[in-house]
Amino acid sequence: MNCKDLLGNYQAFLDRQLDAALSKQIAQHLKECPVCAEFADSERTFHNLLKNAFGRGEVAAPTHLRERLQASLRAPTAEKSSGGGDGQAQSAAFAPLGARIFYRYAHGPLATAAAVLIILAAIVFIETRCLRGECRMVLAAHQEHANINAGARTMLPVKSFNEVSAFLHSRFPHFGGLPDLSRRRLYPALYCQIKLREYAGVCVQFTDGEGGTERLSLMIVDSAEDPSVPKQNGFFTATHLDHSIVSWRNDADGLLYMLVSKCPLSEALSVAEMARK
Repeated sequence: MNCKDLLGNYQAFLDRQLDAALSKQIAQHLKECPVCAEFADSERTFHNLLKNAFGRGEVAAPTHLRERLQASLRAPTAEKSSGGGDGQAQSAAFAPLGARIFYRYAHGPLATAAAVLIILAAIVFIETRCLRGECRMVLAAHQEHANINAGARTMLPVKSFNEVSAFLHSRFPHFGGLPDLSRRRLYPALYCQIKLREYAGVCVQFTDGEGGTERLSLMIVDSAEDPSVPKQNGFFTATHLDHSIVSWRNDADGLLYMLVSKCPLSEALSVAEMARK
């Protein structure tokens, strides 16, 4: 099960029209893929919005519109998935998905116009913010943090502060230096190479030095992109699921630093302030 497969089957999954095996694959993919999970959450919200807005009245949509929608739903799958890259394939899948929702819940001329506008707005929002937007850097950082904590990455133990600093300098010759977070009782414990989207990086995990199981990940990435999320006190800030993600561009070396943790956002910002100094 990949993202394109999920998008092609998600409406049937919502309608409980799939067999148990395929439904299980989709449910598992949603647990593992934060992009699809965010998409699914948006679709469920949108689904419920249309139900509440338009109900199940007796007035039918115009005949010509119903015919066009039925023709759209019968269009071959190959036409939907043509083009280059996953982003285009995912984008194409939204059109029939929106049509199905509209066909089921929109009634009457005014409802028709309102539903079309809502569908177009949802497509633009999801595509620009989740599929093509730079906020995918935030989702990628969250996913990498989860992979590391799940043991999916080979982590090297930090034997000394100088050792991990030398490793970072070998990857980034212009690296400005590893932040000292000892005043927050946070010490580098593990590190590994990572890749966020197409950008190479290094993740250093800090712990409190007292055997705590929850680790704070500092990801240092040679990325030309900044996350397209709101700024707070000069930092790019986001929350995803139960994690805070605070990012900043280091003036000394030009690298992107991303701090991922389960700390409240205010606490994560405080740690980031110390790390940026």
